[in-house]
Amino acid sequence: MPKHIPKVCKEFTEYTSMHGVGRFGSSQFLIQKILWLLLFCSCIGYCLYQTHSLYEQFKSEPTNTLMKQKYGELEFPKISFCNLNPMKFSKVLENERLFKIINETAEVMKVEILDFGLFIEKYLQRYQPSSALGIQSISDTKNLFYQEMSQYSTLDDVTQPINEFIISCEYQGYPCANGDITQYRDEFFGRCYAFQPLQSRTSGSPGPQGGLTLTLNVEKDEYTPFITGSAGVIMDISKRRSGRSRNPSMKITGILLSPEKETNIALNNVEYNRLAGSSEKCSKTSNYSVAECIEFCLGLAGAVASGCAHEITYMDAAPMCQSLQELARNEQARRLLDISATCSPCKIPCHETVYEKTLSMTSWPIESYNPILKNQLKTNGINISANPEMGAGSMMKIHIFFSTLSTTIIDEEEAYTFGNFLSDIGGQLGLWAGISVLSLAEVVELLALIVTGFIVRRNKTANEAKPVIELKN
Repeated sequence: MPKHIPKVCKEFTEYTSMHGVGRFGSSQFLIQKILWLLLFCSCIGYCLYQTHSLYEQFKSEPTNTLMKQKYGELEFPKISFCNLNPMKFSKVLENERLFKIINETAEVMKVEILDFGLFIEKYLQRYQPSSALGIQSISDTKNLFYQEMSQYSTLDDVTQPINEFIISCEYQGYPCANGDITQYRDEFFGRCYAFQPLQSRTSGSPGPQGGLTLTLNVEKDEYTPFITGSAGVIMDISKRRSGRSRNPSMKITGILLSPEKETNIALNNVEYNRLAGSSEKCSKTSNYSVAECIEFCLGLAGAVASGCAHEITYMDAAPMCQSLQELARNEQARRLLDISATCSPCKIPCHETVYEKTLSMTSWPIESYNPILKNQLKTNGINISANPEMGAGSMMKIHIFFSTLSTTIIDEEEAYTFGNFLSDIGGQLGLWAGISVLSLAEVVELLALIVTGFIVRRNKTANEAKPVIELKN
């Protein structure tokens, strides 16, 4: 060992501010030196362990949640709604394949097809018997029905006209303007509607008078057996998005509303602002829920894996499935997919607006309101004189409004910053070894002195070396 190292280390133990090192250097007995060395090394070891724990905590990027309230006018959400019945039963009977799907299901379920109406007998006589479709369950029936419905380029002739479904529409006390309601097509519910006001896009008044009121006619007598077991509408309430956006997945996000009821849907506006962090725990670009994203992701991946799509939405990846066997293959492919690997990009949005809903309802309409309702239906070209009870049984009224003009804002902030991390490391070093930044500077100085000693010694050795004289004979 070079002679300068013990000297430099001895001097270091005399002036360093680190606890324990000075005692090691000044101890007279070997046992004392050993005990102080062991104690110092133990403290340094535990300090390193604690530092590693602090680093793991810092790396996990914990957050605190802050909640605050904001008051002011609120943007009215997008209201999407569909009749639960995708096609009129009278129109289903006119399609030979759809009729055979219903007829074969009735046979499998041991239900008399004429129980759905004696008028069906003429269709039994019209259509020729054909080979079985292989239906074994209601699930098979629905799959074949939706597959056949997807073959329609338009549903205008097989679903309710808008004037028969939407009896009245009022927004902020005035009739809805032309263009406030647009139509779109859903894979399972057929023709659907979306309300987005062109004018007065914000609501400045809480309660029903500042919201949307819809009077709807679901036409229960036209519901298709085995396809729809309950009557009503399905509704989605979501934030308006600028530009073209994907329509909501109603079967995932929709809420069910019943006829013969007047339903109040009171909304409370909640905004979430999440931190993505270095691991990108949330998506800064996504506008859809994780459930919707996974549904869309699995649909595309299943279409690619099986070679056919079970819904029109995924026909960009593969053509539509044409048989129960192909549909079963598609379902099996989707079931075998690893969601975490296939749909890893699906993350909760970093910025999200959620409408918390409170529903209340009452029976509607009462008997004394029937004349008013009858007049409304007549205005829309619907004549229920032959059976007024049937019309009232299919009616429903819905009010959507903000219960308050306050917005609950939930923000995430870093709970453990880099500054906190450094402070905690300093605390551990100070507690267990009395080490500070200046102590670390002393260690750096010690290393510099040792290296300098090596350099000086090497140069001195080179200068003192005697030249080699070659002896000649």
